[in-house]
Amino acid sequence: MTWICRVGNFQVKTVDGNMLEIGWTIPGSEVTSGRKHCLEFAAMRLPDVDHVGLAFPYRWFWTDLVEAGQLVDEGSVPMNASDWNPEAYVGSSAAQESWGEELHGKLNLRGDETIVDIGSGDGRLTARLARRLPRGRVVGLDASQAMVDHARSTWGNVPGLEFRQADASSFLLDFPVDVLVSNAVLHWIPDLEPVFACARRALKPGGRILFQMGGVGNIARLVDAAKNVLDRNQWWEFLPAGMPRVWTMHTIDEAWQGLESAGLEGIRVELLERDMVHANPDAMLDWMRSTWFSVVEPAPENLREQLLTEIRDAYLADWPPDIRGRTHVGMVRLEVEAIAPM
Repeated sequence: MTWICRVGNFQVKTVDGNMLEIGWTIPGSEVTSGRKHCLEFAAMRLPDVDHVGLAFPYRWFWTDLVEAGQLVDEGSVPMNASDWNPEAYVGSSAAQESWGEELHGKLNLRGDETIVDIGSGDGRLTARLARRLPRGRVVGLDASQAMVDHARSTWGNVPGLEFRQADASSFLLDFPVDVLVSNAVLHWIPDLEPVFACARRALKPGGRILFQMGGVGNIARLVDAAKNVLDRNQWWEFLPAGMPRVWTMHTIDEAWQGLESAGLEGIRVELLERDMVHANPDAMLDWMRSTWFSVVEPAPENLREQLLTEIRDAYLADWPPDIRGRTHVGMVRLEVEAIAPM
């Protein structure tokens, strides 16, 4: 029998007392194991699995799994239930909206294309795309059922537009696609290769993709501030490994490799620097509430706001607001354009 013990953002699997793996638990997806996000491990006091040591680059820690997490049969363990809050996201995603508008402006559309928006979120940008296609069709895909429900209720009356619940790395479509577009989404996916493989299957010959996501160096200073906060003793109990790897900021080489593996013909892959501006520190905190929930989730619910505030304040101590009180977070976007062979 396979057993699982969840500790914070980690999952430990054993079969009959023998250690199998330790992997990240990614909200909204299956546990990734045997790939990038697996961690080195050492086990002692087996087969009773009383204690397991998790090895990290900068810190060893030991945790009593039986006390820190519930040991249960694998079949009864629910996936991480964290989900997006559409209303909160709508109110704090002006930067993502502007990047999406810029990205969509690079699409030279005839008006009769079939377009799929991967990670359509609250649906507002997807709806604007649909209005540009009087003879076309747009389908928004999102892994979050809450986002899909919100998009359907808000934009369901736009002609030629629909929304479906689907994962970016495993979607299958029942119609051919002219264009696949994605904005500010794919850094939530640890591996680009399955995304490109899905895209290749969906595209018509000569169809194209235009993706933009967090690239290497994205929010690096804010992540550094978070790591410093999480090194403080009061947070070790809840995040003993420090900053969880919630996002994967992909590199140019990873993107080219994924395109080649999928059989897509790359046109360009480049990193673009952007400045995320918020009107004041409170607005910055609103953005963090809507997108950093997976970082603070291991902490007790009544302490998550405090943790987010400490991370923001630590960042602003080094990178204070400008003379108008606005906050600035350095972003790096990876933009990928490619076509399917004829």
